[in-house]
Amino acid sequence: MKRDKKKLLSRRKILDSAFEEFGQQGYGLSSVNTICTAGDISKGILYHYF
Repeated sequence: MKRDKKKLLSRRKILDSAFEEFGQQGYGLSSVNTICTAGDISKGILYHYF
């Protein structure tokens, strides 16, 4: 997989997981751990992109 495509895929997984979490819990109660688990990503990747 090309590097650019992999970056876009990782970013999309984070955003999709975050929007789902925000919709269910609201922004104030959302958890980085839950977002990472749902997106099957590490905290390091999440913090790298955001």
